[in-house]
Amino acid sequence: MEDLSVIFDRTDTMGNRFEMEGENLFLVLRKDGKKRNLGRIFHNKKDGKLQYVKHESNKDIFRANESWSIPYYIVMNVDYLQIITEDKDYRITAEHALDVGSFLWFKDSGFEKKFYIPLSDWWTGKI
Repeated sequence: MEDLSVIFDRTDTMGNRFEMEGENLFLVLRKDGKKRNLGRIFHNKKDGKLQYVKHESNKDIFRANESWSIPYYIVMNVDYLQIITEDKDYRITAEHALDVGSFLWFKDSGFEKKFYIPLSDWWTGKI
């Protein structure tokens, strides 16, 4: 298997750093230096393609447009996206996410560029 740090270790144009540690991807924000776990990225067992998995709370849904947000760099570099909440398992291919999602990015926020994918476009199952 390839070393995923080759793909995911990078610094964005805002000075924020993405760092892979094993299967875990972290973001270190330039503005405060704190390390935040963004989720796991790994080759799934079914077809060996890259999958991103993040555990979220239902309260983290972006209510302005009823969507999940994922850093754009992740969406562009994996094949599958999965978010697991208290009661649901959300799944979508990155290809479909790019077709239906949109950007909301506030340059002065100091955060990475986010891509918002409407809840209605994810496949969902109960946990």
